[in-house]
Amino acid sequence: MAGITSTTGLISGINTASLIDQLIALETRPVNVLKSRIATNNQIKLAYSDLTAQLTSLNLSLGQLIKPSTFAGSSVSSSDATVASATVAAGAAAGSYSFRVARLVTTQSSISQAFSSGNATLNAGSITIGQGGGELASAVDLSTLNAGKGIRTGSFRVTDKSGGTSVVDITGATTLDDVIKKINTAQGVNVKATIDDNGLHITDASGGAGSLKIEDVGGGTSASELGIAKSAATGDLVGSDINTVGRNTKLSALNDGLGIRTAGGGQTDFNVQTSDGNTISVSLGSVGTLGDVVDALNKAGNIGGTQKFTASIGARGLQLTDVSGGGGTFGVKAQNESLAAADLGLTASASGNTITGSDTIAKLGTVLVKTLNGGQGLSLGNLSVTDRAGNTAQIDLSGATNVKDVLAAINGASGASVGARINDAGTGIAIFDKSSGSGNLIVANGDGTNTANALGLTGTVASGGTIAQGKTLNREYVSTNSLLSTLNGGNGIGKSTIQVTNKNGLATKIDLSASTISTLGDVIKKINNSNAGVTASLNETGNGLLLTDTSGGAGSLSVTDLTGGTAAKDLRIAGSTTGTGKTLDGAYSATVTVKQGDTLSSVQSAISSLGFGVNANLVNDGTGVRLSLNSAASGRAGRYTIDSGTTGLSLTGVVAAQDALVYLGSDPSSQVAISSTSNTISGIVPGVNLTLQSVSNSPVNITVTRSSDTAVSQIQSFVSSFNALSSKISKYTKFDTTTNNGGVLLGDSSTTTLQSGLFSALSQRIATGGKYTQFSQVGLTVGKDNQISFDATQFQAAYIADPTSVQKLFTALRTDQTVTTTDGAGNQLSSQTSTLDSSTGVGTTSTTDSNGIKTTTSIKQTGFGLAYLLQNAVNKLIDPVNGSLTESSQTVDDNNNVFQSRITTLNDRLTAKRAQLQKQFADLETSLAKLQGQQTALNSFTNLSYTTK
Repeated sequence: MAGITSTTGLISGINTASLIDQLIALETRPVNVLKSRIATNNQIKLAYSDLTAQLTSLNLSLGQLIKPSTFAGSSVSSSDATVASATVAAGAAAGSYSFRVARLVTTQSSISQAFSSGNATLNAGSITIGQGGGELASAVDLSTLNAGKGIRTGSFRVTDKSGGTSVVDITGATTLDDVIKKINTAQGVNVKATIDDNGLHITDASGGAGSLKIEDVGGGTSASELGIAKSAATGDLVGSDINTVGRNTKLSALNDGLGIRTAGGGQTDFNVQTSDGNTISVSLGSVGTLGDVVDALNKAGNIGGTQKFTASIGARGLQLTDVSGGGGTFGVKAQNESLAAADLGLTASASGNTITGSDTIAKLGTVLVKTLNGGQGLSLGNLSVTDRAGNTAQIDLSGATNVKDVLAAINGASGASVGARINDAGTGIAIFDKSSGSGNLIVANGDGTNTANALGLTGTVASGGTIAQGKTLNREYVSTNSLLSTLNGGNGIGKSTIQVTNKNGLATKIDLSASTISTLGDVIKKINNSNAGVTASLNETGNGLLLTDTSGGAGSLSVTDLTGGTAAKDLRIAGSTTGTGKTLDGAYSATVTVKQGDTLSSVQSAISSLGFGVNANLVNDGTGVRLSLNSAASGRAGRYTIDSGTTGLSLTGVVAAQDALVYLGSDPSSQVAISSTSNTISGIVPGVNLTLQSVSNSPVNITVTRSSDTAVSQIQSFVSSFNALSSKISKYTKFDTTTNNGGVLLGDSSTTTLQSGLFSALSQRIATGGKYTQFSQVGLTVGKDNQISFDATQFQAAYIADPTSVQKLFTALRTDQTVTTTDGAGNQLSSQTSTLDSSTGVGTTSTTDSNGIKTTTSIKQTGFGLAYLLQNAVNKLIDPVNGSLTESSQTVDDNNNVFQSRITTLNDRLTAKRAQLQKQFADLETSLAKLQGQQTALNSFTNLSYTTK
């Protein structure tokens, strides 16, 4: 038995393992057939996946071709890119636009006196920085003059009294100061121009005996509109009043830019009590100009066809006249906490049957007294001033309505040699001594009105000092009308959610992201309506928001920005109260305290660490080390005021903040002035960003033309995707005549559906009403091997000829209306679909009549342009739920699962069969072993010996 292996029977010598394998192999043939079918199905599945990927890529390119903006590309050019350049976005309005760049944006900067080094020490005091306003004097924009009609710039001739002449060109002027500089620097004449209270003042300095004369030239109107187109044979040429209001005056220009604060929401702003006993409610609503206000008042004053009072516009305010004919009292009373009546100056008592409103605009270059003290105004009376020579003047300021009035009264005072000007910080009044005395300059209250205290001038300037620097008068420049976009240095307020936790620990989330929240007044209302246990209002200094805790708790009032938000930070109310404090003041100001001995370097670091308003640096200009301050934001919104107090910094302005300014249009009579806090301006022409490079007196033309570049690029992408798909289809459906083998998808119904669906869409006529109805008309053709070719030149020619028709060929939409009626039980009675001419009212509406018949109207838009038709064909193939390729791929998976299940069953049977055969052969060996043992026993019997006796 030597040499027998474990797979060979020990008794029989039969190779049982081989024999079993052969027997099993015969029965394995069905399994192999199933495995072959699974392998084939897997190839089909991979092919489907490959086609689906290609179709998805095609769908993405079609998604771009569906967009009308793809075919609304534009290009832009500038006639002088050194003055203004432009970039353009899809959909920009084609045309040529004329601009004149009058002014570039500037960033305010100031600088201190020179110090020996950064280690030089300052005096004790405080440095207060305000952001965004608060000045008592400002430049006058030409656009605000002449009752809001503005000044059309051009040229005029000036002839002085000696006969010298000069043509003054103010084309580039934007403010009255610009006009003054142009006149005062004109060559050939010797005149000096200044700004009076409400107009210009021209003084002849030539010494001649003729007439001072100014006249418009070249058909212009600048001098006339400036009120100086006249002559003066003797004395000075005094310009006409150009500082007036009228129907065109924007309300936002009134009250030093605070505008008119209405109740809003359609509520009554004030009642007018006429002398015949009528109480007439006036609601101003959303008015924009003073003319709108007058119209609203006159409409309200007409009761049943009878006019009870009339409204008219004076030089600087409104006038109401009672025409009811009664004998009672005529007056105005505010309602619903509206400040409109006060802002319009109508709260004064009537004189007879007339209420003459107080001024709603200040004199040129100054501000109203009523906007000082945080908008509460100042009650001014007598001011007592004693000069250094010991002379005292009692100065009556009770009639002052403007800061200019205050300065004029002091400068014109008799009894003391003193003068007044705006203080160094630009936010208060300074009084200076003009006498030759050596005593003290003393400013005191002249009566019980405490006028010196109100102006911050009370005190004594010791011998040797000549100026009394008044305190900041807190001109209100932040109001409920303030647009959020203009706050925070012009950077705006983040549209986000804040969390307010009151002193009782109640936390309230307040969402300030809604588009309806556009002003500070909207924010105040939102907070006050939130039941957060706090009250929001304007602060007392008129430069920010104030939150006051009303919960009565003992904790802290805190405000935080929620994740990613900046609204609280931008409103400057982020933080917590300390101690017993219950207010958070969002003033747009910050203060640095300077201790005796603090150095210039330490002050620079302290200002920088504020992270507010200005950037501070030390510079050495050769004369010493100076503190240089630059606004943290450009333009007027980023301007700052700085009061260095007693620190000794002696700051001087270097560059004033100004917005960029362009005039749209080439005709001065119809130009529109547009300002920006940046030299990049958007929105003047939809889709065009204008970048200002330099100022020019001549206009620059920006030309926007339609461009097919974007469309060509997207169509080329579509063609590439389509041809890649077509190549894949050919690969999987080809028949190789050499090998007589077909592609894995040859004859596949889903692939046939795919081809027919796409090429059917390509062959359709698109009835859009335009010039082009087939894609072959715009350069797309199907050629050899089902490949699309694209002739970009033909497409561009078609686009130039009719861009709208090309766009519609790809992106056309149809609006369908389906009207369905059902009875009370919900049974459908009728249904009809029709095509509409417009998309108005897209959506679903239902009505039910008295008989219970319900009529449902559904209006929807359906794309039928080429891109839509192709995309619909693609979606029918790859839809993740019922796309034909998706379903076919699922069928393959289902079949493979069935085949795999059958294989598992057959394998289980074969395993059992193998075990059975192995047992049978094992039993055979056992039986043979027994027989072999019996044979051995029998053989032993033949060898036995018999013994006989």
